[in-house]
Amino acid sequence: ESRKVERAPLGSRVTFEQTDNYRGLAFYLFRRMALARELVSLQDHVEQRRSHGLLHFEHPLWQTVLVIVSTLLLWPFFSLTATGLMMSVFLTLVILLHELGHMVAYRAFGHPSVRMIFVPLLGGIAVGGRPYNSRFEVAVCALMGAGMSAFLVPPLIALHDAGSRATSAAVLVFLLILGAFNLLNLLPMHRFDGGQVLRQVFPSRSGLLSASFLVTLAIVFVGWRIGLPFMLLIAGLAVFTLLSLIGA
Repeated sequence: ESRKVERAPLGSRVTFEQTDNYRGLAFYLFRRMALARELVSLQDHVEQRRSHGLLHFEHPLWQTVLVIVSTLLLWPFFSLTATGLMMSVFLTLVILLHELGHMVAYRAFGHPSVRMIFVPLLGGIAVGGRPYNSRFEVAVCALMGAGMSAFLVPPLIALHDAGSRATSAAVLVFLLILGAFNLLNLLPMHRFDGGQVLRQVFPSRSGLLSASFLVTLAIVFVGWRIGLPFMLLIAGLAVFTLLSLIGA
C-alpha cells in the first residue's frame, strides 16, 4: 500500500494505491467490500458528512440477518426436519464461537477495534484493528479460535452427564460438531488456523513440512480412536494432500 500527496490547482490530490494477493471468491468479496467501505469513509470525511454506519455491510444488524440466512441455507444439508434445523443452528453457533475466540485474542493484544464478517455458507472472518506486531501474536490469535471453544468442553460434558436423555443427546451432538469443526480448522493447511500457527513456529520449509505431517498424523489418530471408518480417513488424507500440493 502506498499513499501520495501532490499539489493541485484547487488544493491537494491524495492518491492511494493498494495491491493484494489472495485466492478464492470469499477473499475477493472481503477485499472488495473493505476497499468500498474505506472509499465511502474517505468521501464522507472530505465532504464533511456524517457516516451512516447502518448502511455498512459490517453493521451488527446486517450481520445478524446474514447469520439467520446462513442457518436456513444450511438446514437442507442436514435434512428439512427439526433435528436438521437443530444441527444447522449448532453449526452456526460453533462458527460464531470460533470467530469470537479470534476477536477476544485481538482485544487482549490491544487492537483498538475488532469486528466479525459473516458470509453465508462460507463461514465467518474475524478482523483486527491493526497489523500484527509479532509472530507470537499471529500464532495466539489464530489458535484462540479453537481455544475459546475448548474452554466450553468441560461444562458441556458436565451438562451431558447431569441432564435428561433429550438434553444429553442434544449436548452430545453439539460437542461432536464443536470438536469436528475445530479439529479440522487446526489442520496444518495454508488458510486454516493450524497452518497459521505452524508458519509462525517453524519458519523454515523443512520444519513446516515435518510439523504438518506430525499434526496430520495426530488428527488422523484421533479420528481412528473415536471410530471413524478407515476409508473415510484415507479419503480425508487424500483431500488434504491434494490441497497441500495446490497450495505449494
